[in-house]
Parts: sequence; C-alpha cells; structure tokens
Amino acid sequence: MDICEKLFEDGALPEPPRQLAEKIMWDIRKAKKARSIKRLVLFSFILAGSIGGFAPVVKTVQTSASQSGFNRFFPLLFSDAGLVLHHWQSFSAAVLESLPVAGIAVFLVLVFAFLQSAKFIAKDIKSIFRFSI
Repeated sequence: MDICEKLFEDGALPEPPRQLAEKIMWDIRKAKKARSIKRLVLFSFILAGSIGGFAPVVKTVQTSASQSGFNRFFPLLFSDAGLVLHHWQSFSAAVLESLPVAGIAVFLVLVFAFLQSAKFIAKDIKSIFRFSI
C-alpha cells in the first residue's frame, strides 16, 4: 500500500489548521504593504528629483529661447498683427525654427515624471493605510 492509499483509505480528507486562511491573508496584506512602502520611497525620490530639476530646466529653456530669438516673435505678434497675418507662413516657419525643442522636451519629461510620481505616491499612501497592520 502506498502513501496516497493510506492517506485516503478511510475517505476523509485531512483538515487544514483553523487559522490557515487568516494567516495566508495576513501574509498577503503584509507583502502588499511592504511593496507599497518600497514604491512610495522610489516615487518620492523621483518626485524630489523632478521638483529639483524644474528650476534649472526652466532657466535653460528661457536662456535657449532668448539666444535663438524666440522671445522676439511674440511682441511682434501683438504690436503688428496685420503684418504677421499677411505673412503668416513665413512668421510661423520662423517661430518654429527658433523654438527651443530640446529644452521644452526635457521640461515636459519633468512635468510627466512629477505628475506620474504624485499619482503613484497617492495610490501607495492609500494602499498603505488601507492595509494597516
């Protein structure tokens, strides 16, 4: 007679311990809370980095816009709108050529990182306090 036959010879299944389901759920909650805390720390650093990088990137965008002459086009738009409308194709091409694309792209990446980090931080804080131990 092998082990399986001995185990099931009387037809009764072995009973699991009474607190097994509660212990399993407790461990799952602890693992979820630990994961949320790790994510909270990670996204807090990303949030701090995006906030810290905001001022230098804005300064860089301003500097590159003034160096490329991008800042000179908007006063022209308001001071001589008729001329701008008459030559709108040349004006729009000149504005697009002088646009500081790299600086704006870095700025948008920082804004995206800030918003995503804030979203994940809020989600993880909610998760941590929901699974309070």
